[in-house]
Amino acid sequence: MEGSTKDEIKSLIETFIKDLDIHVPAKLIDEFAAAFRGLDEPRIMEVLNRAYENGGSLEMEDKRLILEEKARLINETGLLEVIPAVESMDDLGGLEEFKEWLYRKEFIFKQLEKARQFGVSNPRGLLLAGAPGCGKSLGVKAAADLFDVPLVRLNVARLSGQDQAQGESNLKKALELSEMISPCILWIDEMEILFASAPHLSGPFLTWMQENTEVFIAATINDSEKLPDRFLRTGFFDHGFSVDLPHKEERRKILEIHLRKRKKWNRNLDIPLLVTMTEGYSGADLEALVEEAIENCFIQRRDVLTEEDFRQAQNYIHPASEVFPASVGQAKEAIQKKCFKDAGSDEGKIAVRLWDAGERLEKNRGPVSPLAVTLREVLGRDWWKKRGAKFIDRKEWETVEIESGSWGYGIDLI
Repeated sequence: MEGSTKDEIKSLIETFIKDLDIHVPAKLIDEFAAAFRGLDEPRIMEVLNRAYENGGSLEMEDKRLILEEKARLINETGLLEVIPAVESMDDLGGLEEFKEWLYRKEFIFKQLEKARQFGVSNPRGLLLAGAPGCGKSLGVKAAADLFDVPLVRLNVARLSGQDQAQGESNLKKALELSEMISPCILWIDEMEILFASAPHLSGPFLTWMQENTEVFIAATINDSEKLPDRFLRTGFFDHGFSVDLPHKEERRKILEIHLRKRKKWNRNLDIPLLVTMTEGYSGADLEALVEEAIENCFIQRRDVLTEEDFRQAQNYIHPASEVFPASVGQAKEAIQKKCFKDAGSDEGKIAVRLWDAGERLEKNRGPVSPLAVTLREVLGRDWWKKRGAKFIDRKEWETVEIESGSWGYGIDLI
């Protein structure tokens, strides 16, 4: 998979537009040129023709055709796998410190050239460590959706089960491929297993990371005890987060997310009771519990979910802390030794999102949460007014926008 340069791609697009006598904004041409990275001229022309045939022009929605073509080619290599972006930040309950950090990186990702000119370094990557089922994979998928870039997962089995020369060759090909389709997120799931089974790959990988300026690395780790300390040195990853079993406020958010997603939330459900009942449950456990409770309600031919459905579901869905107490405890102890920052927060924290004041948040986030308090209670209206802030209060959303000078501030009330 040998691609054209960005200038070559841009020239191809401009010639295509001129020949067909259609108008495409310069900003969209730049976005298409960036998205086409990694594709050769014949494939670029094929996608452009398909896009034009669909609607007689080139639109933002046509970028999906580029991603589909890239996914097909990448999956053929067997070294990387394109993961569809179906989860978003709305699906991530709790983990407020991690979410706020992602919002900061999103602000840079969405205007990389401007950030570079200002002297900001490209986001390099993150480590997410913790017991299975606590939201690591979901966090990576939500990051890809937030950054609006492809998510590709490294096929660890193709690297760890081979001899040294073949393993290093395949690693090099996979990393080069990720560079060609950048900007993207390269996801290394259970990274400690790869470098524990193939330690000879750690040197080439870390050397590449020091030189990498285009690909954002997302590494998830179950057993951080097996992760060599050299991976935690400054200069490789931007940050390391630990994910633990959710506290009660996080459990409330996770339960409500899954209930609303399945259209089974109702005002009569005693959510505080369900939160108390589910102490020790992981995020994956809570999702399974909701599914089991809904199944029980359906089998009994009732329309409204009750607390009793959850009690019966608990006969089948047991918390990870009960089923694997040693594994959960060991994971937590190992994480503390590595000094990862807690991805969660004290209960009640609200993640803050930044964006350009000129760019409005267009995505409707649904009905206002019971947690949606007034602006004065969130930030202090008088404090902002003294600094020339203009308040944009959209009550039908779970987001409050505050414009101040050239910056915008968003408070996700989820």
